[in-house]
Amino acid sequence: MSASEAAVLSLHNEDEYRGQTLGQLALLRLRRDHLTLIAIGVILLLTVLALLAPVISDTLDVNYRRTDLRNTFAKIGSPGHPLGTDDLGRDHLSRLLYGARVSLGIGFSAALVSLIVGTTVGVVAGFYQGSRLGFIDDLIMWFVITLNSVPSLFLLLIISAMLSPTVFTLILILALLSWTSTMRFVRGETLSHRGREYIVAAHAIGASTPRIMFLHILPNIFSVLAINLASDIGGFILVESALSFLNLGVRPPTPSWGNMLINAQTFYTMGVHLVIMPGLMIVITVLCLFLIGDGVRDAFDPQASKKIA
Repeated sequence: MSASEAAVLSLHNEDEYRGQTLGQLALLRLRRDHLTLIAIGVILLLTVLALLAPVISDTLDVNYRRTDLRNTFAKIGSPGHPLGTDDLGRDHLSRLLYGARVSLGIGFSAALVSLIVGTTVGVVAGFYQGSRLGFIDDLIMWFVITLNSVPSLFLLLIISAMLSPTVFTLILILALLSWTSTMRFVRGETLSHRGREYIVAAHAIGASTPRIMFLHILPNIFSVLAINLASDIGGFILVESALSFLNLGVRPPTPSWGNMLINAQTFYTMGVHLVIMPGLMIVITVLCLFLIGDGVRDAFDPQASKKIA
């Protein structure tokens, strides 16, 4: 293609997409980002399989709690056990599906709670910074700096040791110790948007402060929130696995990918599939989540309007 033809094609693309909103352009970019679409499809598939865990287990006539000491360490493809069994003869496929419910549930729930808390506090802090109510931002930042001065792993170990490490307590602990990073991102974005023309116009027509913060500023920082949500979910799945390694995660017999992986290390030579399968699920899930976050960031890049072809 000659330089003149490329220039004409570029002008044609600009005319075709001129006048569309940032959200519409972002959806167009996502539709052309095959890697991100594949990652979204994998996460949706894993989520559906996790939700259908009871149905799949009943169909195969297996149970993640049922033990069979006469059929321990069955290999992949064994009759009645497509992914084999563990050291107690429990069906490995069923435990992987129920483990997905726990691991994905912890990741999604903790990330959502962290996002809600961090976003709310971040918008409030950024909006009032430098105003007559600036002490609100000062107070919030003092608390955040104080909380971040204590190593997160140290706090996790203390709180997990004090509380019974159930799924609910893990979600609460992870969310309350991680919202500060989201808050910093949102605060910075709020500061950059606060002085823009559309905010000044909203002030001029008498819009209330909560309306400006949550109906004008918040939708314009959606891309930052989506990126943080995707990366936080993957991070929380990894943290749950790390806590399981320290025996402070979800306790057996409730399965999670983390405790399944850690418990299987002892039996690596007798049942290598017990290590490979949960480890593979963690790697695939976390990789797809980070790919989704990266794809959303690129889709909402204002400089990418000419990249749509």
